[in-house]
Amino acid sequence: MTPYLGQISMMGFGFPPESWAQCNGQIQQITQNQALFALVGTRFGGNGTSTYALPDLRGRTPVHLGASYSSQVGVAGGLEQVTITESTMGAHIHPVYASSSPADKGGPKNDRILAETPDIYCSPDNLTTMNSQAVGFNGGSNGSATPHANMQPSLTINFCIALDGVFPPRN
Repeated sequence: MTPYLGQISMMGFGFPPESWAQCNGQIQQITQNQALFALVGTRFGGNGTSTYALPDLRGRTPVHLGASYSSQVGVAGGLEQVTITESTMGAHIHPVYASSSPADKGGPKNDRILAETPDIYCSPDNLTTMNSQAVGFNGGSNGSATPHANMQPSLTINFCIALDGVFPPRN
């Protein structure tokens, strides 16, 4: 079956067949394939006077074109790594749970909540200033500003573009 010129197909092998090229963003001379340039133009790169580029699908997920600007033919988007910052994290809280029941377990652990302690009386004559570190709660920072992988599960397939074929008619 003769492909349409500029048709992109997935191949189950690691090389481009004859008259096809891998979609690796290669720069092409317009004079070497004016018909393909007429179809793709500079959507994928090139200067438009002497060169154009083939699509670069290395490490990319193809997305069908649509109404938003980010899904127009030739527009790339997305990130392989993302750094979560305070401004990109949704609003949330870290509640501290407590109980009015007496404590029945010794020592702090992840599965325990704060408990009531018995009333302790001390004569006002014996009072002193409490150390500011004696009681407190630190719900401080956790994690780091190191980017994390943002890749969906994937399977590598060889994407190739037809350099020769039938010029596609419009409907």
